[in-house]
Amino acid sequence: MKRKIVIVLCIAALLCLILTACVSNIPDEPIDPDDEFFDDGASTPELEFEASGTYESGNSWFIGEVLEVNEGSILVEPHKNAAERKSADKISVSTNVKGGEFPYDLKEGAIVCVVYNGAIAESYPAQINSTVKIAA
Repeated sequence: MKRKIVIVLCIAALLCLILTACVSNIPDEPIDPDDEFFDDGASTPELEFEASGTYESGNSWFIGEVLEVNEGSILVEPHKNAAERKSADKISVSTNVKGGEFPYDLKEGAIVCVVYNGAIAESYPAQINSTVKIAA
């Protein structure tokens, strides 16, 4: 019987210690956003994610923002995390999609995933002429 009481008291003491540790982390005063230790120069942290890649089929893809919609092509700015961004800040993508459909309701500012087969022509803007799919 004494053993059960000792175990219950130990568990209660452990819970009190845990609760005390959690409460001690709460600041006494509200955090001042102008405090030099709080201001890291960025308003919100940006998420890092994969914005380009290659499928097993050999087709490559990247995510970007539509800058212009033209007849026969769209001008896309690759996302800053996309590998294509290292070689071109703007890419003219053919809307002659091979084996797929083009989303005709695309507008400037839309975020798209461009799947292509082949190389990117090194011109300015760069060019993709072998588009496999454009998804918005």
